[in-house]
Parts: sequence; C-alpha cells; structure tokens
Amino acid sequence: MGLEGRVDGNNIILGSEQMVSVEKRPGIPTFSSLVQVKINDQYRGFFEISHNYRKGMSEMIKSFALRFRIFLLSGDNEAEKKNLTDIFGSEKNLLFNQNPFQKLNFVKKIQQESGKVLMIGDGLNDAGALKQSDVGISISEDINTFTPASDAILDGDQFNHLPIFLKFSRISIRIIMISFLISFFYNFIGLYFAVQGTLSPLIAAILMPASSLTVVAFTIGFTTLVGKKLGLKL
Repeated sequence: MGLEGRVDGNNIILGSEQMVSVEKRPGIPTFSSLVQVKINDQYRGFFEISHNYRKGMSEMIKSFALRFRIFLLSGDNEAEKKNLTDIFGSEKNLLFNQNPFQKLNFVKKIQQESGKVLMIGDGLNDAGALKQSDVGISISEDINTFTPASDAILDGDQFNHLPIFLKFSRISIRIIMISFLISFFYNFIGLYFAVQGTLSPLIAAILMPASSLTVVAFTIGFTTLVGKKLGLKL
C-alpha cells in the first residue's frame, strides 16, 4: 500500500489513498496511478505515474489469446482500462486494484476449476501468486539481483520473445520423450543379445556407455538445431 518512514525528524508517508488516508479532493485525477504524499500528518500532494508498455506486449497477448484464457491482475486502478481493453480484446478479464492476497486467491480459483496457470509477474507483490502458479515466470530488469519465488526469471529485454521460448520448451519436451524411447529400444535389443550370451564382455562394455552417449548426442543435437531455427542463441 505504500511506505512510511522518518527523514530528518519528519514523518513521511508515500502510497495509496488508503495508506495516506486522503479524502477525495477536487483536481485529483480519478483514473490515474497516483502516489499520495503526506508529511507530518499534512497532505502535500501526489505524483502521477504514466505507464509504458513493454515492447511487443500487444502482439504477444493477442497471439496467446488465440490459444489460452488470458487475465490481467493489476494493483493499479482502472486508468489504463481503455488501452488494455484494446490489447486484450475484452474488459471482462481485466482485474484492477488487486492486492497480493487477491492475486494469490485468483490463481487458486483458476486451478480449482481444473485449469493450469502460467503467471507472469514483475514485482514482489506477485511473489505469492507466482509461487502458487503451475509455472511462474518473473520479469526482471536485473536477473542477478531479483529472485522471487518463481520457476523462471526472464530478462525484461527478452519479454517479447516469450512465445518463442514457450514453443522451444514444448518442442524440447517432445525431443526428451523421443530420447527416452530410443533408450528403451536400445536397451531392449541389448537385453535380447545379453540373454542369448552372444556378445563378449568387451563388446558389451563398449555398447553400454555408447547407448548413453547416443541419447545425449541426439538430445543436444536436436535441441540446438530447433533453437537455431527459432532464432535463439544457444
């Protein structure tokens, strides 16, 4: 909700209307992101915050909406509702003035409806919801210092590449499953020759590590090839 502290003997409060206990005043924007200021129990004004969307966000949301249910959970007010409605296509899935507990409960609700949740967050107020989600991805400008309870941390500059990363992950899972099948058939054939007693110990000792190397080489080779085709630097 905000911050409170003492600076040079002055008690300073910065935050929401609830935090600062501000009454509705004429001239204060109704639909803007505001940081109210109170010093020594006297209201001094507010900062009005403008929003800048991340590069490629609009295209990414529209592409995801073709396959998934997309929701916006924001701690801000409805100042950006019109702009976000144009991006999301509908306002019914836009939820504003959400505190961390409401975000967490919303994720639980979707999961109880037999839905798996991937959540993307960029602040500590998203930490609980990120941890609760089946997959939590944190967007950070400095991936070396910001490590919330999430499954992955994505550099903010790479945010518009998220659809490619997800596609690469799906293909990688298929490659891993194929590698398990290769390993299974390799060992099945090897077991057949083993029970027949037709292989010498030396040949068996060579073929055993060769099976592992084959699976590893297959997995690395194909994931690298797929990554290059998708334009990823591996």
